[in-house]
Amino acid sequence: VPTLSASAVGSQPIAVSRGQFGKLMRDRKLDARSQSRDRPAQSMRSLHPNHVWFFDISIAIQWYFRDEATGKKLELYDDAGARFYEGKVANFKKLQRVIHRYALTDHFSGAYFVRYYYTAGERAEDVVDFLERGMNAKPQLGTGFPMRGRPLILVMDQGSANKSGTVRSLLTSLDIAPEYHEQGNAKASGSVESRHLHWQRSFEGRLSQGFAADLADLNEHAEQFATVAQSSRK
Repeated sequence: VPTLSASAVGSQPIAVSRGQFGKLMRDRKLDARSQSRDRPAQSMRSLHPNHVWFFDISIAIQWYFRDEATGKKLELYDDAGARFYEGKVANFKKLQRVIHRYALTDHFSGAYFVRYYYTAGERAEDVVDFLERGMNAKPQLGTGFPMRGRPLILVMDQGSANKSGTVRSLLTSLDIAPEYHEQGNAKASGSVESRHLHWQRSFEGRLSQGFAADLADLNEHAEQFATVAQSSRK
């Protein structure tokens, strides 16, 4: 007769019938049928640096520099995280332009590159500019900055800018295979989604102490922060 040990009664084993044992296994999803089922999601495996990159666009906490109607500086920072981090475009329709955070991550190494763009929406020309900057060498950031080169596969969402002819032409010319995940499937791009969240907390959280004056100022500070953060990981 099979026996199971239970901490509730100390170290003494408990005798159970074969039927009860099977029920306990099924309840814990440890029976043969449960173990043989397909997983609801498969983890992506990358074989080496620059094999798979993830790309995504979100909206920064400091979502604009100045109110374009009044010229006043940003206010209401304290509730920005709760109201605006999710990147819902509908929340920003009253503003002519918002600060978009573009992020690339290398799935194998965890290296990343972040840059900001100040526009009314996602644009193909900004995607091209960002991808080229991410792939090119970055001498202004030092020779040790890890994010560079060309990926074999680029995973991103099905936004209109990502699927535009301009972006597709760039990827084709560089022999990069685009992989578009389903809308709303954030788990498919978990690597870069995690980077967005970590970046928001570690870098953008500091903006409460002093807002960036303009786009150039924000990108300069972002580059310096990313350089120091990734150098410390070596």
